[in-house]
Formats: sequence, C-alpha cells, structure tokens
Amino acid sequence: MAKTKKAFSELMQAFLLLKNEKEAKLFFEDIFTPQELEALTERWQIVQSVLGSGLPQRKIAEQLGCSVALVTRANRQVKYGTGGFAHVYDALKN
Repeated sequence: MAKTKKAFSELMQAFLLLKNEKEAKLFFEDIFTPQELEALTERWQIVQSVLGSGLPQRKIAEQLGCSVALVTRANRQVKYGTGGFAHVYDALKN
C-alpha cells in the first residue's frame, strides 16, 4: 500500500508539472487509453451539468446521451465527495 501511495503522489506531482493544455493533452494521451480519456471526458461533462444546469438527473442523462446511473454517480460525488469537482468547476468559470 505504501508503494501505491507514493506512486499516486508522484502522479499528482507529474500532473502539477503540466504548464498548458498542449502539455496536458500529450501527457494524457500517453498515460490514458482512448477509452479512459473518453470516460473521463464524459464524466466531466456530466459533472459540469450537475453543477451548472440545475436540471434533474434524468434530463441531464437525456441531453448528454448517457445513463441515469452515470449521472447519479457523478451527482453523489459532487454532493458527498471531497469538493474537488466544485473547486475546479468554479476555478474554470472565473
């Protein structure tokens, strides 16, 4: 477990080294598979809708063409998670 914790910390440090969108894109395309990037992008779209639209979960799922279960999972993380989604969402809006 200590190895995993250290590796996670190093990964977070690697993310912090990225200076712009181009560097992030290059790194993300190397570290994530296309399917993982698609899933992350979809989750971020859902989170943005949950935080910004005020729409019911079913309506968000309809608009984004995803399952209600995915929207429910994202909504749960927004409500009961660490606050990271809201922090980044707010930072991007400002």
